[in-house]
Amino acid sequence: SLTALRDLYPAQQSLLCTFPELDHYPDRVAAEYFGPVFSDRHGAEPRWPAGSGRRVFAYLDGSHVSGAGFIAAAKQMGVPVLVYARGLDETDAEHASSPTVRVIAHAVQLQAALAACDIVVCQGIGTASAALLAAKPLVLLPLHLEQAMIAFRVVSQGLGVAVAESAGADELVQAVRRVLDDAHHHARAAAFAAHYHGFQPSLATEAVADSCEALI
Repeated sequence: SLTALRDLYPAQQSLLCTFPELDHYPDRVAAEYFGPVFSDRHGAEPRWPAGSGRRVFAYLDGSHVSGAGFIAAAKQMGVPVLVYARGLDETDAEHASSPTVRVIAHAVQLQAALAACDIVVCQGIGTASAALLAAKPLVLLPLHLEQAMIAFRVVSQGLGVAVAESAGADELVQAVRRVLDDAHHHARAAAFAAHYHGFQPSLATEAVADSCEALI
């Protein structure tokens, strides 16, 4: 008989591939953090739409209604917006674009996109981690509970804002403008990046591999 579900998985060591600031469960005892593992160098060179002013990079689920909602809202923002809508058809991406909003359906070099933007709109922890390492504050559009928990951690530390899945265009526009204009969010993201300066995902994978090998 089991006293708890965790009894199915007795472990000698737990390897947490995240940062403490982004851990879903911040009250862990004796946790060992290795940092997140994500891919940031594969894809095409980002090509930004026309327009001046601060830039917004979005990495969203193109097959979900919230992605389409953000694309519609982006056309009202008046700043250059590059949207990687994962899973969207290339033709649909082209039709969804406008003079100031470029929608793409293929992967983009994340580091290059982050270097050229001012804030990031996303859903998953991988992109959120990469954005904060690049000192970019976040607008999060969580789709499910796991992403909502990450959003709560981000908001509670002043690293960005979160917008409900049901948000309309006006609310999305306001959220983006708020993060663009709020010096506190930018300062908090810069402090995060400074704290983890020099971190690379390869460091996490190597450390995890070394730990597994040591256990064996």
